[in-house]
Amino acid sequence: MKRNLSIRYRIYPTPAQEAVFRRIAGACRFVYNLALEQRERFSRRDRAIRYVGQANELPALKGEAPWLKEIPAHCLQAALRDLDRAFVNFFEGRTDFPRYRHRGRSESFRFPDPKQFSIDHMSKLDRRTLRALIAPKFGKNRSNFGAIAIRLHRPLHGRLKNLTILRDGNNWYASFSIETRERHTPVHQYRDSAVAIDRGVSTPFMSSDGEAFGQQTEGPRELLRLRRLQQALARKRRRSSNRRKAIKRIAAHKAKIARRRKDSLHKLTNLIAKSHGTIVIEKLNVRGMTASAAGTATQPGRRVVQKAGLNRAILDKGWGEFRRQLVYKAALLGGRVVEVDARHTSQTCSVCRHVDAASRYNQTRFACVACGYAANADANAAQNILQRGLVAIGALVEIADTGGGLPLAACGDLAFGRSKKQEAKGASLKKVAA
Repeated sequence: MKRNLSIRYRIYPTPAQEAVFRRIAGACRFVYNLALEQRERFSRRDRAIRYVGQANELPALKGEAPWLKEIPAHCLQAALRDLDRAFVNFFEGRTDFPRYRHRGRSESFRFPDPKQFSIDHMSKLDRRTLRALIAPKFGKNRSNFGAIAIRLHRPLHGRLKNLTILRDGNNWYASFSIETRERHTPVHQYRDSAVAIDRGVSTPFMSSDGEAFGQQTEGPRELLRLRRLQQALARKRRRSSNRRKAIKRIAAHKAKIARRRKDSLHKLTNLIAKSHGTIVIEKLNVRGMTASAAGTATQPGRRVVQKAGLNRAILDKGWGEFRRQLVYKAALLGGRVVEVDARHTSQTCSVCRHVDAASRYNQTRFACVACGYAANADANAAQNILQRGLVAIGALVEIADTGGGLPLAACGDLAFGRSKKQEAKGASLKKVAA
């Protein structure tokens, strides 16, 4: 099965090249917004407004706006493709109605044809890690702005699909879309092992093996710096150069936090996907969980500040990005990700299957009121998630009269990839409960 992936590399444009980047991105944003406005106004009268019709109107638009002639035509066509895809996603119920692009937020453009760009050695620069990215307007001939310096921190394998130049914070990146094939069999040695991951607020990720992962990306120091940067922005005069500089400093700070969060998630999901063939997680509606509690003017919400803090803590952990990375990495390695119902996983005893909210003693401790089993609350929830996942794939026999399942020890190596380690942990937990 084929799968499309994207790999991002840091590029180092010259001031002249960066100015061209901004002009191309601004032109693509102009065409996108103009096409969106056309669809909003005339789609009810003319339902035939689609990509082909709007792309055929580009030559006439260039006659009205001659500055568009300097922009590569494929980049403008790619912007119309993006709008068409946005409407398809909207009508199929995956996203909201397409929104207008704004300056400073949508600084990107795409070369859709892989024949238009290539990577070559940079003989003029004495840097071994830098290569030359050649694309239209950049290195194709002598009258353009020269090749773009790019740092290849990892090899680029697979069939190239397109190239996107984008700005993240104050840095520019080249994102390559490639086509790869998924493996039908796991390549790691623990292909018969299964693990469950519980996502929490105090402990970002807890495995059914009892190991805690993750960390707080946006800590008190980062929040304090962001608050000071926002206060400095509020003191600047509107439309002044100092205000633009303050906005850039805030964007750079947020981009750094986002890169740090994504880097930690990539390392974690890579470790999990390579170590287990079956991964079980909860099916969470992160968008609904992080919705604002402000309400409306007539019906204001309750505990708005507390809910905002909870939303910030959830988004800081990157639950949605964690799931996205885990799904595609497991598929590439031949593994699978199983999603189960998340209800009552933190209130159910993983030993006797008794459900009671009183068993959740506090945020970190679980003590069953029926059998006396005591353990870490997140580890107990991860065990429940694992049992539900094994029932879903048919590796665990469900007991109908109690709604529970067989003990995990009866499932063999599939339940515990390393059974000896799990037996030792189970013995220690029994001593704690006693």
